[in-house]
Amino acid sequence: MAKGGERGLLLPVSADGAKGNGGGGGTAGDTALFKGSAMTRLGAAAALSYMVCSVLLVMFNKAALSSYNFPCANVITLLQMACSTCLLYFLRRLKIISFTNSEPSVPSDSLFFVPFRTLLRTTPLSLAYLLYMGDLRRAIEFPYLYSPGFQAVLLFSCILAFLLNYTIFWNTILNSALTQSMCGNLKDFFTVGIGWVLFGGLPFDLLNVIGQGLGFLGSGFYAYCKIRGK
Repeated sequence: MAKGGERGLLLPVSADGAKGNGGGGGTAGDTALFKGSAMTRLGAAAALSYMVCSVLLVMFNKAALSSYNFPCANVITLLQMACSTCLLYFLRRLKIISFTNSEPSVPSDSLFFVPFRTLLRTTPLSLAYLLYMGDLRRAIEFPYLYSPGFQAVLLFSCILAFLLNYTIFWNTILNSALTQSMCGNLKDFFTVGIGWVLFGGLPFDLLNVIGQGLGFLGSGFYAYCKIRGK
């Protein structure tokens, strides 16, 4: 997904602006966040955006699944995919973004979102997935389906799912793999903390705190070993 199709840019930054060695990158003229720091202000904005979107997405998903007791997680995933596809389509029609792939490109004024051959190949799999979903009937019969609050929760969940994928690529392009891993661990910390306060579900005692701490340490050590190549 690229922004500014006529210039061939990748996401909000150019391909030349990101360092190929996995270090912090940035666009021309972007200043460092701190003196001597490899992270730029744009890179910090990308990392912060990724963590905020990730935490908020989990919160809205929890609101739908826990607060409203919506029994169909797969339906939420389906709605998020459909919303992301529609947003990509409209952004492409408005020429805000463009797509690059190995197949012949689709003209920006075309009604098709992807090449017609790809559409024919993927349609049977998509239909089979819809027929497989044990969940559509339960979703239709859900008592809060037409509740404005529940619909608002689903809408924000779908939009945040799209923004999360966008910020993941943005953060990966501008910053290092280590930054991405550390952001993932930090957002898990805030996700658990905020979820604990807002939704409860677990008693706040010493054993649970120790368990959560060990979980964070384990994920951090895993990220460290993955970066080191062990």
